[in-house]
Amino acid sequence: MPISRAPTSLQAQAEEQANTDHRRRLAELQAMGPLFAKLDAFVPALAAQGLTIYPNSCRLSHLHTGGRRTKVLRLRNGSLFDDRVPGRWLAALAGLGFVEVSRTKGPYPVALLRHGHLLLEVDAPVALADTVAVAATAQRHADRAVAAAAAQAAA
Repeated sequence: MPISRAPTSLQAQAEEQANTDHRRRLAELQAMGPLFAKLDAFVPALAAQGLTIYPNSCRLSHLHTGGRRTKVLRLRNGSLFDDRVPGRWLAALAGLGFVEVSRTKGPYPVALLRHGHLLLEVDAPVALADTVAVAATAQRHADRAVAAAAAQAAA
């Protein structure tokens, strides 16, 4: 069996690094497969709202709780050019039944959302996330008021 040698030329080193990166990404994509399968059910509804999930911008993350490590799909949904984009994502996912589990603080806050066993991390600027939460609460109150008025009118 020949002895494996470290690449000596810059070209060989660059190719070796590219191959290593490629193997790592393929392993990550394989680990994300079950998460992608669960998320596929929501793609048409997100597309109807003008939101697209680009697999190249998805990463595997993990949630560590109680000695357990759970896979989380990280969607990079932020935009350098339009700071309203993360708010649209939060509103759309909330409308599809995702519930915010937690949110990190700092210059680049991230919200952890859950829908059944599917966990997503999305960009969530604090002001936008608070706006979405307030809008969702206002919508629930409006829905209850309409339902109460309809029930009162029927009585």
